Amino acid sequence: MGLDFDIRYKQIINLLQINNTGKVLEIGALPPACLSNYIDKEIDYLGINKNYSNLEYRIEKIDFLANSFRDNSFLHSLSTDKIR
Repeated sequence: MGLDFDIRYKQIINLLQINNTGKVLEIGALPPACLSNYIDKEIDYLGINKNYSNLEYRIEKIDFLANSFRDNSFLHSLSTDKIR
């Protein structure tokens, strides 16, 4: 992983105070540059991507705009590096 990703995700973890409590949603997750590379496996994490899934990285193919997530079901949500 590149230094820029290391710095970015370590800052995100510190700023959001991500730990083993609460669920984390990453919108547009795509390995190897995704939060799941930087957090413990015990953390309740879900990465979503409209066109891609990868169980190893805990990413599911879900369209964020057409999701069925319950209100307030995630403690943290984040999205980085989006290009349309």
